[in-house]
Amino acid sequence: MNYRSLLKWLIKKTGAYGYLKNGFDSFQNRRYRDIESLIRDKKDLPLPRNVVFEPTTRCNLNCHMCPQREDRKQLKPDLPLDKAQELLTKLKKQLNIKSMGLIGGEVFVRSDIMEILKTLEYLKVKVYIASNGTLIDEGLAEKLKKLNNIAGLGFSLDGLKDRHDRIRGRDTAFSGVKRAVDLLKDDFSLTVNTVVMEDNIPEIVELAKLIRDWGVPNHTLQFEMSSTAQDVESSAKMLKSVGVGDIVVEVKEKDNYDFSAAEVGAVMDELNKISGLSVIIQPRLYSRFPTQYLDGRMRQIPGLSCKDVNTLRISAQGEMIFCPFIKKGFGSLLDNDIAGIWNSAEAKEFRFNLYSNNLTPICKRCCRLGQK
Repeated sequence: MNYRSLLKWLIKKTGAYGYLKNGFDSFQNRRYRDIESLIRDKKDLPLPRNVVFEPTTRCNLNCHMCPQREDRKQLKPDLPLDKAQELLTKLKKQLNIKSMGLIGGEVFVRSDIMEILKTLEYLKVKVYIASNGTLIDEGLAEKLKKLNNIAGLGFSLDGLKDRHDRIRGRDTAFSGVKRAVDLLKDDFSLTVNTVVMEDNIPEIVELAKLIRDWGVPNHTLQFEMSSTAQDVESSAKMLKSVGVGDIVVEVKEKDNYDFSAAEVGAVMDELNKISGLSVIIQPRLYSRFPTQYLDGRMRQIPGLSCKDVNTLRISAQGEMIFCPFIKKGFGSLLDNDIAGIWNSAEAKEFRFNLYSNNLTPICKRCCRLGQK
């Protein structure tokens, strides 16, 4: 058990967990209410401290639930290395960022990703990397270990070998994650992220035990996200400045999950019995409204908020976008003042429309849901 897992165990064992959780939730709720007030009055938001950068949307896998597959067909070029480095330096200078999330696509598809990571190290920016894990070999692992700014890595794993390989579209996907874990677990904080779907619910408990046995202390569950074509059209209309083509989601005809809150609850009960593994399910709001979440009725609950509303998300082309699913560009962060884009009239109007509608239909099962 590493020190983080030990600390979590001690907090729960001493009974402090509930107090800390309630205090954190109360702080977050006040923060969301303050932000909502600014959004509704179309006033400037504080400059963001949370930054997520998509160095590329390219990927080496073909996951059947991935919303970015259609987006990749547009073949938009990634920022070249020199421009990416210029942007990162600008972010540090104008926002004084301390940390950043890197996510794709698959970040390690970029042949120059180590140069990007070295730039962030030079700028004293801590980095959390989300990856499918399949491209991390011995050579890359050794390069990562030489960096001092990697805060952690998260790897995707959606089932045991046959199931994960089938879901991810490659027969070496599972073995690639296992190799990455073996190479990095002694040097970095690792998390395994699992997408919950009808296909894998029967083996999530067995998968979690395997993850624990591999030496990974953290397991995060997120539900498969999909929307109907009507959801996409309605969302675009509510947001006004967003076109249907700006919304990148997995589109399905059906609007329900093929499992119940009771089934998920039974799985979570078993997961919480596994010693040496910290398991969380996202969004955290799910634990309060499991049936409404699975039934797609979350927008009937008043006062929803989005945890990404105070996060600066940067596309692979260097534009400010809102989230992984609403990819409307608000302007190039290279060519414009960052604060000017963040609090532009267009960005304020977008946030106003988002909150005025209690978010949108495509948001109803998002892992970033919160409540004011």
